[in-house]
Amino acid sequence: MTPAAPPLGLDRRSGRDATPGGGATIASAGTPLEAEDAARLHMSARNNPMLITVVLALDRAIAHEVVESRLESRLARYPRFRQRVLEPRLGLGRPRWAPDPTFDVRHHVHRIDATLVPGSPSLEELTSDLASIPLAHHHPLWRAHLIDGSEPALVLIVHHALADGAALLALLGELVDDGPAERPPTPSSAPRTLRSRARHIAAGAIAASRLALARPDPQTPLRGRLGVEKELAFSSALELDALRAAARSLDTTVTGVLLAAVAGACRAQACAGGHDERLVLHALVPIDVRRGASGGLGNRYGSVLVPLPIGAHDLAARVDRVRDAARALRSRGAGVSGARLAEAAGSVSAFVERLGVELFSRRASVTVSSVKGPARELRLCGAAVRDIMVWAPTAGSIGLGVTLMSYAGRARLGVVVGARAIGSARRVVEELEIELARIRAFASSTAAYTAKR
Repeated sequence: MTPAAPPLGLDRRSGRDATPGGGATIASAGTPLEAEDAARLHMSARNNPMLITVVLALDRAIAHEVVESRLESRLARYPRFRQRVLEPRLGLGRPRWAPDPTFDVRHHVHRIDATLVPGSPSLEELTSDLASIPLAHHHPLWRAHLIDGSEPALVLIVHHALADGAALLALLGELVDDGPAERPPTPSSAPRTLRSRARHIAAGAIAASRLALARPDPQTPLRGRLGVEKELAFSSALELDALRAAARSLDTTVTGVLLAAVAGACRAQACAGGHDERLVLHALVPIDVRRGASGGLGNRYGSVLVPLPIGAHDLAARVDRVRDAARALRSRGAGVSGARLAEAAGSVSAFVERLGVELFSRRASVTVSSVKGPARELRLCGAAVRDIMVWAPTAGSIGLGVTLMSYAGRARLGVVVGARAIGSARRVVEELEIELARIRAFASSTAAYTAKR
């Protein structure tokens, strides 16, 4: 298909401002980014820009100006949606949030009439093209695309430095029709003292030293040279109750079931030519480390490496081993060391941080996220939200990401791949659907056998 045209003012290859006078701005004014947010900012690379992509599939088209007005009124409560990021001079110090003097919501909301795009692309194909276009870093790090046609939708693309998945979902809850009229004020976090920063850097250094002792994942077809282009795909609707029932039967969680399915799908990708039964690859799994309610945006999570026994031919053996490995994810403390590592990384220079990202990402072959979405159906500007699909970014050299998003009693899998490295995201989705069906059948037989005993 012919790629969708990049939004006005963007260069498709670099994401830099293509308008006259556009260019990187370096200054020392503004509010410093939290260390966790700075870490996600500097994880970005030209071939892996750390973008979260969200699709709200709608039952009918919405007027462009209505969406602009909704985004302007609701996003105005979050200053960073009107702020750009300024990098420090000479790379010394923390990047800062500063108002974009040219901010206009109309520059961030773009309408696409899919019926006029050559090749009549599907929503999945359009989303892939849009997710492959980087953001301009001297403007606020987000944009929205209103798609008209047979599959109307709103596509939101947000840099991970603005928010993690949990914070972004809270934001979506405010954009919908019955969202709160105004966001209650939340106390801003007090700036950390030099002693506090040193303590977190030390904790991060300990976590990094432990990570450095872990072996990198072996080279498989799941790892390859990444390119700018991303390919995105989403599954058919999955019954959430069926996933929960399978998890209960197998004494695990929905995330545990997902990881077992990912292990099988990775086996299909990596073991076509035969591999050692002992072959183990790792999934990088984010864990929310918030305490209680959390206001505002930002990043509050750590990542854990979970071993996936993809060499194991037997489904029962894979399920058992993944279940045991996934039990650590039930503890909030499991992600604390990963969060400290990210926080420590955001407190040092971008160059040192990027070296750390490369070190970290070589220890995993896939990123796996499970996002709990709204339990009730939503409406946006009068239109019913039929489904919500999410694609979390992958870090460093990881070329495969899998995200399970639940919404109104059902769930969707979102798969993102580095097109050069892995190939077809659609094929990965199909393999995941096959594996989930096998696991549900295995769980049902296990439950029936247990009931007879």
